[in-house]
Amino acid sequence: MTTKQKSVLMSVLVLVLCLALIAGGTYALFTDQVKLTNHLEAGQMDITLKRIKLETLTLDTETGFLVEETDDTVVDFSEGTDKNVFGLADDAVIVPECAYTATMQLMGIDPDKPERVNNVAFSYWLEIKLDSANSSEDFADQLKVVITTKDGTETEVTLKDGKFIGSKDAPIGTVELNRPANDPETFKVSVTFLDLDNNNDVQSDKVSFDLIVHAVQATKAPTTGTTP
Repeated sequence: MTTKQKSVLMSVLVLVLCLALIAGGTYALFTDQVKLTNHLEAGQMDITLKRIKLETLTLDTETGFLVEETDDTVVDFSEGTDKNVFGLADDAVIVPECAYTATMQLMGIDPDKPERVNNVAFSYWLEIKLDSANSSEDFADQLKVVITTKDGTETEVTLKDGKFIGSKDAPIGTVELNRPANDPETFKVSVTFLDLDNNNDVQSDKVSFDLIVHAVQATKAPTTGTTP
């Protein structure tokens, strides 16, 4: 009975962010291969995933200088979509030091109790997965990814390092059942093109990777002081 109940209640939210980049000269282009897909397996857990802020440091084509911009438009990624989480156009050009930071929000839905953030406790962890077969490892080594959790904990890797950040047994965040709706779970994903002496060595190289967000129903209280 316990096993059956667990299989019924267990739900998994997986966000797969597929980024395909190509470097030309000292530039890297986000091409029309960029796509984003979401998959939510049906179950007792109903979770939404939204981008609530986008911060960019990009090249101003008129001045030639890097410019900081912030977009507070809320974009919903809960359903399957081809929207780019970093808001990049197909012909966007990035140069070394360009950076994109998306603040993401995870919330459950309880239509009977809108004052609550969720209808079930859940925990989550992230996975960075490099598509080695279709990627230049040298180029991947020049792209830094930083994951920042709600409590300010940062995990920094390069795409070449592709790894799990947290796990089912040691999630990076847990959302308790009675958390108020005005206190949703958030985390940041930042991608930066590092300014290195060998930037030109990756011209015409390509790299693609997945950023996967896993969320499962939590049946154990989080352990204080646990390191992701």
